[in-house]
Amino acid sequence: DKPVVCLANQNGSQVECELGNPMKRGAQVRFYLILSTLGITLQTTDLAVELALSTISEQPTLEPVVARARVVIELPLSVTGGPSLKTLGSAFLTLLWPHELSNGKWLLYPLQLELLSAPGLRTACSPAANPLRLALVYGGS
Repeated sequence: DKPVVCLANQNGSQVECELGNPMKRGAQVRFYLILSTLGITLQTTDLAVELALSTISEQPTLEPVVARARVVIELPLSVTGGPSLKTLGSAFLTLLWPHELSNGKWLLYPLQLELLSAPGLRTACSPAANPLRLALVYGGS
């Protein structure tokens, strides 16, 4: 198994990858392309990448394939305190996030909040996360 070699053009808008020469019938190759976030805005919900596959053999019906990827903007936060407090009621963490902008877009929309506290102690969040009840989908293959 030889490594996949990719070369990008000067402005990075196209990349050409050598997957194998020759590539044996039924062979599979997995590789990753890391895309720049330049030009992605808070309104970007997905990306389309056109894959123009080519081979030296004649295949007149070989059409480009469009791969789509959902864009999820995450903001990982962690708050670590000092020595433990006498009572939980004496500690508060306030995060202000704008739920909905005037144009109807959501900014820093919390899909899920996890609060770690003493075992068996339930901690409520106000306002509740995910008021639109959107599905939380984890990536992976």
